[in-house]
This record gives sequence, C-alpha cells and structure tokens, in this order.
Amino acid sequence: MNGEKMLRRSAAGALALLLTMGCVGCKNGADTSSGANVGGGKYDVIGKNENDLTFESLGLPKLDIKSDKVKYLLWSDKSELENPQKWYYQVNMVMKKYYNCELEFISTTYEELPTKAAQMVLSGQSPDIIFYKSQDNPGFIKNNIVQPVDDYVDLNNKYLKDSTLDDMTVNGKHYMLGSISNNGRVYYWKQKFADIGEKTPLELYKEGKWTLSKFKELAKKLTVDSNGDGTPEVYGCNVDMLYAYTACGEDFVKFNSDGTAVNNMKSPAISKMMSFIQGIGKSGDNTNGGSFNDGTAVMLWNESWMAGTMGEKFKAGTVEYAPSPKMDGSDTYYVPGRLNTDWLAAGAPNPGGAIAYFVCGSLFGKNEQLSKRYNEIQRELTGYTDEMVALNEELGDTNKFVPVISRMEGIGNWDSAGMWKMIDEVSKWGTPWTTCLETYYSAFQAEMGYTPVTMPCLFIPETYQVYWDMSVDDFFKRMQTEQKRFWNDERLAQATAIGMTPEEVCTLASIVEEETNNNEEKPMVAGLYINRLHTGMPLQADPTIKFALQDFGLRRITNEHLKVNSPYNTYINSGLPPGPIRIPSKKGLDSVLNYTKHNYIYMCAKEDFSGTHNFASNYADHMANARKYWKALNERKIFK
Repeated sequence: MNGEKMLRRSAAGALALLLTMGCVGCKNGADTSSGANVGGGKYDVIGKNENDLTFESLGLPKLDIKSDKVKYLLWSDKSELENPQKWYYQVNMVMKKYYNCELEFISTTYEELPTKAAQMVLSGQSPDIIFYKSQDNPGFIKNNIVQPVDDYVDLNNKYLKDSTLDDMTVNGKHYMLGSISNNGRVYYWKQKFADIGEKTPLELYKEGKWTLSKFKELAKKLTVDSNGDGTPEVYGCNVDMLYAYTACGEDFVKFNSDGTAVNNMKSPAISKMMSFIQGIGKSGDNTNGGSFNDGTAVMLWNESWMAGTMGEKFKAGTVEYAPSPKMDGSDTYYVPGRLNTDWLAAGAPNPGGAIAYFVCGSLFGKNEQLSKRYNEIQRELTGYTDEMVALNEELGDTNKFVPVISRMEGIGNWDSAGMWKMIDEVSKWGTPWTTCLETYYSAFQAEMGYTPVTMPCLFIPETYQVYWDMSVDDFFKRMQTEQKRFWNDERLAQATAIGMTPEEVCTLASIVEEETNNNEEKPMVAGLYINRLHTGMPLQADPTIKFALQDFGLRRITNEHLKVNSPYNTYINSGLPPGPIRIPSKKGLDSVLNYTKHNYIYMCAKEDFSGTHNFASNYADHMANARKYWKALNERKIFK
C-alpha cells in the first residue's frame, strides 16, 4: 500500500461513491429480461420512465447469485433500506430489478463492527459484505477477515474501468476497488458574513482566494467575546482536525508497496498545518470551539456526509458550504479522501450477490439516465439547489481536489502511542506541535515496529487475568508488557546467536507449530528448517501453502497448489515468509531458540497419521518416506 501516492481520477459523478466490482466468469446469472416489476414510487430511481433500461442494454455482467439475500454487516439499521432518500434503498431497487436479490442488513455498532466481523468469519458464519473504514485495510487483511477481489472481478468491465485503486493493494492483490470521494467541507451560516461585510467561503473559492490564512482571518473576525472574559459567545469556527490536517497533502504515516509503514510525523508540511491548527486554538486566537447546530460556531470544517443532516437549513437558505481551503502558496486543494469501504468478506456465502450490489451501485454514476434521476430525487429530498448539485460534481473531480487517505489507525494500536491525545492537545488546547513530537514521536515509532503482517508477533499465548471493562488501550499495553517479559535478555541473546530477530523466530515457530503438534518433535522440525535456511534451500513448508491459499482444510498438497503466487509460497520463494502464519505458543518459540542440531533437510508425515514425521538427510530416503505416505493417503481415499 502506498499512502504517499495521491489518487488522481475524475469521479464518475459526485454521487457515485460506492465500491464497484464485476465478475469474470459467471453462471446461472439473473433474469435478462427488462427486470422484476419493482420501483415506480415517487422517489424511486427505478421508475416508469426507466423500463427501457434492460439487463442487456445496460451491459450488466451475469453473476452466479447463490441466494436472494445479500448479507451486509454495517452499523446502519434497516430503516436505510426503507427511506428513498438513502443510498441503500435506491441500490436495493436496482438489485431487485436486475439480479432478483436484495440486501439484508446485519446491524451492529461502529465500535463493535471489527470484532463482529472477525467473529462471524472465524465461526463460519461470514456475511457477504463488510462495511468499515478504509484505514483498517491492514487490520482486515492481516487477520484474513476479507479476501482479495481479483478472482471475482473483470477489471475490463465497463462498470469497473478506471476503478482500480492501486495504492490499496498488498503484494499485488487488490483489496479495494471503486471511487474515492472528497470528504471535506466547510459549512457556514451565510448571514454572519454579510453582518461583517465579508465574502462567503464559496464566493472566495470561486475567486481562487479560499486559503488557510483567509479561513483564519475570517474565524477571528467572526468570533464574538463581548465581555472579554476569554470565553467567546460565538466562535468563528469549529474544526475537526481529523478532517482538516490533510489539507497539507500528507498523512502521519506513509505506506510502502509491501504494506510496511513509515513514520511521517516530522514532515515540514504537517508541522506547518499543525501550527495553523494551534493558531486557532486557545494558545492562539481562541476562535475554535462552539457548536455549529446552535449557532455558537459560524463555520464547521468536517465530513461531507454531514450535508445530509442539513436539508432544512439548505432549503431555508441559511446555510451553505464550500470546499476545504488550500494551503497558502499551493496550487492544489488537498482534501480528506473517503474510500468506499465495502469489503468482500472471507468465506462469503453469496459472493455473486455481493458483486451485484457493487455493480448496481456504480450504475448511478455510469448511466446518464439513472444519474439524472437520482440527482433529481436528491434535490427534492435534501434541499440541494442547482448550484449545490453543480458544486458537488466539481468537488468530485479528484484531479482538482486531490484526496489524501488517512490510514494511521491501521498502525497497530495507535491510540496507545498517544495519537488521539496529541490531536486533542493540538486542536483544543493549543499544545505546540514540537512539544507533541517530543512527547509522542518515539512511542508512535515503537508502535510501528510491527507491520500488518508481523502483528501476531506481539501476542504471547498465556492465561491472563483481565477485567471486563479493560480498554483496548490497556489491553495492548498489557500485551506489550507480556511480550517484553517473554523476550528477556536470555532469549534475545539466543535469537542473536542463531542470526534471527524475535519476529523471524516467531515466523519460523508459527510454521513449526503448523507442521507438528508433538512438542518433543518441534525442536527437530525447527532444526530442519534452520538447516535449509543456512544452505539457501527453500523451506518448502506445506502449511505456508495452505496460508497462501487461505484453505486450511487441505489435507493433501498437489503440484497445482504449489503454483500459488504469494510471498507465503515457500516452494518458490527462498527464506522466511513476510510474517507468521499463526500466533505461536511459548513452546513453539522456544523450540526455535533451542532447536535440535542434526543434518536432516527433508521430512514427510508418517504413514500412521500419528502427526509425527520421518526425517531424511538425502532426497532418495525422503522419496521412500513420501511414497509410504502417499500410499496411506490413497488407501484412505484422501485426494485433497
């Protein structure tokens, strides 16, 4: 993943904000007639005038729909499927018409969704689609909660063209497709600007004068502290720093193509932006505070979705919005980027239905007739003026408004490094950025010691006494403490002696424990793999093939399996894989640190299925052992 690289694409309509995917090979398919008899309501995109849009005329892909229900895990409730103003209602109408299936919400809370997703996938009760934040890409992937879309997607389909987000790939696999939207807006009370004889943010934007310095100037003029007690009755602005700091064009972290992260907190651009945030806080002009809804804040710099909550204010003409301002001296508007974070769940029972949802969502942006109809509905239901619709389309141009995707939350437990506290200190209390760097830089850097693929190395299996109300922050601190306790000076010295880091020991131990459950045999297996590492031979470990394929039920590895293109394929790649394939036990870790020295370089499972192995120091003996095992498999009719 490369978070440094900015995405520059023209949005296919400002309202086409949903992840889109298509299917390579399909069977069964959907009814290819004019579609089911749905829609036609006053606010339905699919109405009486859209009957000429058939499955064939639209060129929709045929999909293998396993069920008429598409299970969707998210934090919205089913009311969004019943309200014509909502995106899900309209997409459902299209799905019913063209694919004879519909969404079924599995609702949870924002906070509980990642845990719920993991529980469902790991228990074999996977949903089809998971909705969550784009910055959690590393976490969802490393824990095998989601699956790559490459095997299901025809990227040449007209509904997918230009939808690939190259910077959201890991080791060549696409984990996210679709469009990226501008997630930054400055909302404001129009009359307040007339009162002070100033142009509105939208007027300034149209003149090319909408900059951070102008924002700060206006915030100061709009702030009212009539009694001079230091607590204004009206603040000039209310800034959510998480949706403002990206105006500098950078994030707190950068991602390399292999998924590893680089600490970017000392960036000069970020420092400049933090000085701006501090300057409108209490240590500066004290213009940042209040509540926009009750009028105690004149400007609100926040997310784009909030426009959907201000319909009545738009209709009344009291509130409007402008883009996020640009940095002084910059020719580019950098804005917070919002990826459409729908994931294809690992083990999805109806992947064809999930893809139908993605395809149908893209229709609103890629079909002129449906897009026009959707815009008409939104104008009536949301209070958008024609000028606002035109502005939305302009804001959707990612060549002009370059999105910056914040993915710092994908770095381990970044909260434990004090990042949230730091943000609060800068934005609310005005602590200088340099002070925050001194306090939190080393902690955040330490958090990044684990990449998404090496994160399992943090955990040392044991029975721990914890309490039901323990916070996530405290839990991770506890795990870090236990990890450091295990990796004492003695074990660190052992790792150094065999030429390995603790993470490499953990990776090898995870393979050893997948090879054998026999504790007495583990040091033997570890010694064999270390012999291979020392001689430059590929590990050729079957458990890594299962991990690469994400097929843990395989009992027989064939030559076809060995062709999988993955850094975890230890038959075609020398050395250790990028990270552990499971969390190893203390016994497994110690078996590597205290491996048995011998001359074996081959092993094969014993033909008695005891879970232990026959070892060999040469290929001829190994093949003799292998033939005995193959014979036993065939006798038991185990072919996969």
